[in-house]
This record gives sequence, C-alpha cells and structure tokens, in this order.
Amino acid sequence: MKIGIRNMVMPGARIVMIAPEAQEPTEGESEESGASAEPQPAAQLLVTLAVTPHDAERIVFAAEYARIWLSLEGAEATQDGTGIVTEENVFE
Repeated sequence: MKIGIRNMVMPGARIVMIAPEAQEPTEGESEESGASAEPQPAAQLLVTLAVTPHDAERIVFAAEYARIWLSLEGAEATQDGTGIVTEENVFE
C-alpha cells in the first residue's frame, strides 16, 4: 500500500521521552560487559508522545503503513495555511 499524502496531523503534541532503541549485542561485543571496541550510534530512536487514544491509533497506522516525521515547532508557530499535500499539489 502506498500512501501519497503528507500532512501535519498532530501539531503541538508533547514529547514525554526520547531514548535510543534497545539493540542486540553485536559481534565482538561482550554480553557481560556490554562494551564494544567502538561505540555505535543508535539506528533508531524511541519517542514517547502524550496524545489522545484517537491520535495514538493514527500514529500506529502511520508506523505500520507509512513514515513518521517529527519536527520541532517554535512557541510562536501556527498551523494557519497548512493542508494536505499530495503528489498532485506538492509543487503548487
């Protein structure tokens, strides 16, 4: 399934926590010590948001069938003039 829609769906959502996703030990890494020759950056981050149950369902759907992009909004940011962006109107 390809979803060709982009939209700001949860402006102002509060971030509760950001943490590196748990990773399995890699080859050459001692399971007891947890140390490796060189520290590796987290491939993914786990972001916890404070949202309503309805918004949580939308996030799960996006995680399963599309992509999720997060952005930091300034305190004065507004959602005026935002709308759905499709393949047909992306360059308008």
